[in-house]
Amino acid sequence: MTNEPELMLALVAGSVVVMALGFAAIALRSQRRLRARLAACEQSIAQVEQAIQSSAALFADTEARLTATREQMDQLVMRQGAIDATGHKAAFQQAIALMRRGASAAELVSVCGVSQGEARLIETMYGGQSIGAAEVRAN
Repeated sequence: MTNEPELMLALVAGSVVVMALGFAAIALRSQRRLRARLAACEQSIAQVEQAIQSSAALFADTEARLTATREQMDQLVMRQGAIDATGHKAAFQQAIALMRRGASAAELVSVCGVSQGEARLIETMYGGQSIGAAEVRAN
C-alpha cells in the first residue's frame, strides 16, 4: 500500500507534466499566430506610411502649383486693369468727341458705355464748347 500513494503521486506528476506540455504547445501555436498577425500589421503600417508620404508629396506639389497659379492670376488681373484703364480712357475720348459733335448724354451712355453720371459730367465739361464754337461760327 505504500506503493499506491507514490504511484498516485507519480501519475499526478506525470499528468501535470503532460498538461504543462499541452499548454506550452498551445502557447507556442498562439505565439506563432500572433507573430504572423504582428508581421501583417507591420506590413500594413508600412504601406500606410508610404501612402502618407506619397500624399504629402502630392499636397506639396499641389500647393506649389496653386501658389504659381495665384501669382499668374495676380499678373493677369494687373494686366486686365491696365487694359481696362486704356479702354476706359478710349471710351471717354470717344464720348468727348461725340459730345463736341452734338451728341446727347443718352447717346454717350449707349454708344460709349460710360455711366449716366459720367455722360452728364462730359456734357457739362465739353457740351458747352460745341455750343460756344457753333455760336462763334454763326456770328
